[in-house]
Amino acid sequence: MPDYHLYDTYIGHQIAQGARINTFKDYYDASIGRMTKDGAFHTHVKEFLDPSRKRIYLLDDNVFAYKGWQDVFSELAETKKAFQFRQGLDIRLLTDEKAAVLAKARYYGSYTFSFDRLEDRQAVADGLDLLRRYTNACARVFVPVGRPGQDVLATFQRIQLLMEHRALPFILRAPEYATSRERGMFINLGRWCNQPAIFKKKSFREFCELIGPDSAAMRYMHEYEREHPEIAKTYYDMRFERLSQGQ
Repeated sequence: MPDYHLYDTYIGHQIAQGARINTFKDYYDASIGRMTKDGAFHTHVKEFLDPSRKRIYLLDDNVFAYKGWQDVFSELAETKKAFQFRQGLDIRLLTDEKAAVLAKARYYGSYTFSFDRLEDRQAVADGLDLLRRYTNACARVFVPVGRPGQDVLATFQRIQLLMEHRALPFILRAPEYATSRERGMFINLGRWCNQPAIFKKKSFREFCELIGPDSAAMRYMHEYEREHPEIAKTYYDMRFERLSQGQ
């Protein structure tokens, strides 16, 4: 059983300094652990479950790769607590049975998946369509950037697919992004996508313009557009509200 009070002093100090208490809700509101790892059984939920805590946050890296995944969901259901997998579920492994169980579960927040490689675009599209047959709940999809095969063009292409399937991208910058020539664009894309209220309403171009004419965001946008005019023409003005409705 984890010692969930290790951070009490730290949290108390931060709140006294003016931090909002909700910033630390994971520390005091949830039981945190993993039940599977690398597709193998790891532990039972009772080993880290604090009955006084409202929710369960799971750190499993790929629960659907575990052959006994149904047992995991059954154990979680028995707790009668809302739960959430904090890492991206593997949408390529989604089946009708898995989608039905996921939709009926007492799930907290957005369903979170991952779209690492553009080569998986068809499997990701099929998985999102399958999920939509069972629930209209929001799907959030991690989009890693900065590593080989994850350049700006591939990122725009993944974002477009997610828009078309009514899913919200969340940009994850790999450490390698910092030395990339496209670093500024990765920053821009992250700031745009990772604010859902803005992402749903504004195109990439409109977002950069919102930041201001003299901003670094505008400079990065224009520099990339000068080097890659066709990519900019294709992707800068796509909008979630239009593509998600098939327009």
